[in-house]
Amino acid sequence: VEVTLSSMVFAAIYGYASGCQIPMHQLISGTWAFVYAVFGLNYIFSIVLSPGSAQMSAVVTSFVSFCTAGVYSPQLSDMAAQFHGRGWMIPALSPIRWYWGYFLTA
Repeated sequence: VEVTLSSMVFAAIYGYASGCQIPMHQLISGTWAFVYAVFGLNYIFSIVLSPGSAQMSAVVTSFVSFCTAGVYSPQLSDMAAQFHGRGWMIPALSPIRWYWGYFLTA
């Protein structure tokens, strides 16, 4: 219930305020998948770790996801060239990258 409600509220506000041309049903489904992935990851942290460690892990994971999304610096092509051509795996772990990749191909 929380995932669906939060994704619908975000999609409605984002769709209205950003002026994007993505149909609302695709915006809601992409947002739902993103929120579900992040919610599930944080749920795993809360089960496995102590409360303080789980909260810190959620913050660090969010920061790393933003940094590895490949939007600003370093660019996605630079990250993909690292580790002998295997650097593409780093942004592949980012739910934010999945989210924007879905919208760019929608």
